[in-house]
Amino acid sequence: MSSGGETKEQVSLPNEKSDEKAILNWVKVFLLQPEREDSDHAEGGNHRLWEHIKKRIGTFTVELREMNVESLVPVISPRRSKELTPFKEDNERYDERIESLCAAMSAKDSVYVPAPLISTNFWNSYQTLADGNHRRAAMIKLKIENCQTIIFTACKEVESNESEPPKSKKQKLAK
Repeated sequence: MSSGGETKEQVSLPNEKSDEKAILNWVKVFLLQPEREDSDHAEGGNHRLWEHIKKRIGTFTVELREMNVESLVPVISPRRSKELTPFKEDNERYDERIESLCAAMSAKDSVYVPAPLISTNFWNSYQTLADGNHRRAAMIKLKIENCQTIIFTACKEVESNESEPPKSKKQKLAK
């Protein structure tokens, strides 16, 4: 089976029994791969997300879970959408990516398996999709109810604003 998550380094997709280190390694390889030129849909190539994750190593937990697709909060939507998302994408480009993913997922002899979605609470008090917004939209369109999702959860002591590093216990006691 081919997966959107396969790269030259060929790291196996994590599963629900994978430990944090294996999941994190897969995420690193997936996010650092170049965006595929041979595809209309975007997968991988999210270097900025990896930089945010790398800065926070040791301040979060990570797990892989099957999640209800519609329960996942997107951060990208087409410009015509009334959905409140921080990022809007050109309608035509958004539609092209969704249609390409739908075609790949629903082709009769398809061996394409979408990469797990990646959700974080790094920037909000709730989980949002940091990677996989187009895959989520395609799954909803195809009436796929559940998908594999890698969930990064910031530890409670960590500030959601990453401009300042979290204070150590000694720094907190000094105040």
